[in-house]
Amino acid sequence: GVFIKNYGNASSLQTISLNGLGAEHTTILLNGSKLNSLQNGQIDLSLIPKENIKRIEVLNNGYSSVYGSEAMGGVVNIITEDESILSSKNLAFSLNTSLGSYNNKKVSFNGIKKFNDLNMDFLISNEKSDNDYSYYFDTGEAIETKKRQNAGYSIANYAFTLNTSVIDALKLKLYSQFVNSDKNVPSIETGNASPMTKQIDKNWNTILDVNYKGKVISLDNETNFQNNLMNYSTVPILNSYYKNIVVSNLTRLNYTVSNFTSILGFEIMNGRLESNEAEDGILRKQYSFFNSSTINIKRLILYPSLRYDYISDISKNVLTYKFGFNYKLFDNYDLHLRSNYGRNFRAPTFNELYWKEGGNKNILPEESNNFEIGAITSGYKPLFYIFDISYVYIDATNRILW
Repeated sequence: GVFIKNYGNASSLQTISLNGLGAEHTTILLNGSKLNSLQNGQIDLSLIPKENIKRIEVLNNGYSSVYGSEAMGGVVNIITEDESILSSKNLAFSLNTSLGSYNNKKVSFNGIKKFNDLNMDFLISNEKSDNDYSYYFDTGEAIETKKRQNAGYSIANYAFTLNTSVIDALKLKLYSQFVNSDKNVPSIETGNASPMTKQIDKNWNTILDVNYKGKVISLDNETNFQNNLMNYSTVPILNSYYKNIVVSNLTRLNYTVSNFTSILGFEIMNGRLESNEAEDGILRKQYSFFNSSTINIKRLILYPSLRYDYISDISKNVLTYKFGFNYKLFDNYDLHLRSNYGRNFRAPTFNELYWKEGGNKNILPEESNNFEIGAITSGYKPLFYIFDISYVYIDATNRILW
C-alpha cells in the first residue's frame, strides 16, 4: 500500500502515497511534528537529510482522529537519530564522502558532544551534481544522442539537536534544521533547448519538545516553527515566490492505569502564505481537541479515538473518529486478527482556495470513510518471519481534482 513517487533525478520532487490516494492525503511527521504544507498539502521528501534518520514508522489507513487533516490515506513519521552509535562517547565525529556519475559529489559531517546531562549533536551535508546524463531522442526522422542540460542541483543541509534532563522525569529537546536547495528544472524534451528554469527552496524547521514522564501521568508539549520559502523562475517570463510561515503548539496529556491508556490532546496552529501567485492576506487558524485510548482486555486490544477541528479561513467544524481492535487468537501462537473503521478528512489547501489562476473559495473539505481488516503473524523458527495481510476500503466524497 506504499507508493513512492520520484519525479526525475535525485534532486526532483519526491512524495509518498498510501492506499491509492495522493501525496496530499498522507500526513508526513518529523519527530511527531507535521510537515505537510498548507499551500499544497504535500512535502518534498528530497529535502529531508537521510544521514540522521533513525527509523521510519508507517500507520496504514486513515488517522484524522489523531493527526487531523491530510491523514486520509495514512501517516508516515520520520524519526531522526538522537541516540546514535556515537552517543557512547563524550566527543565523536563522523565524516562521509561520495563521488558519482555526472560530477555528483556529496559530503556529510556529523558529531556529538556530551556535557554531563547535556547532549548536542549536529549534521552538515552538501550534495551537488551537473546531472548531465546522455539519452536518446527520436526526432521522427532519426534517433539522436543528446545530453541533459539545465538539470544541475546543489542541496545543503544543516541540522542541530540539543537534549537535556532538568530532572530525571523532565526532558527538553530542541531540534532545528535548515535546508538550502538550488535546483535547475529541465523541461519536457521537445527537440528545442530547455529554458533556464530554476527552483530555490530555503526551509527552516525548529521543534522544541518538553516532556514530563510520571508513573501515571505524562505531559508532552511541542512547539513547532516553520519558515519555508520557494522561488520558481523561468528567465525571462516567470518569477514566482511562495513564503509559508507556520507556528503550532501541541499538548498531550497521557494517563495510564492498569490496562487502560488515554491521551488527551489540544493543538493550535497559525499559518499564512505570501505569494505573488495567490491572493493577499491568506491566513489560517486551526484549533483541535482529540482523545485517543487503548484498552487491554486479556487477548483483546481496543483503540477508540475522537477529534474535533475548527478551520478559520473556511469556517468549518470537522468531527472525525476511529474505532479498532486487535485480537490475539491463541495464547501460545502469535496470530492476530485486526480491524478498524473511521472517518477522515482533508482541508482544502491554499492553492486550491486562493490561487489566482484557478482557486475556488467554495470547495468543501474532502471526507472519507475508511475500513480495514487483516491478520498478522510472526515467529523465529526456522527463521525470523512476519506475514501480514490486509484489505483496505476507502469511500471518499468531495474529492478535489486539481
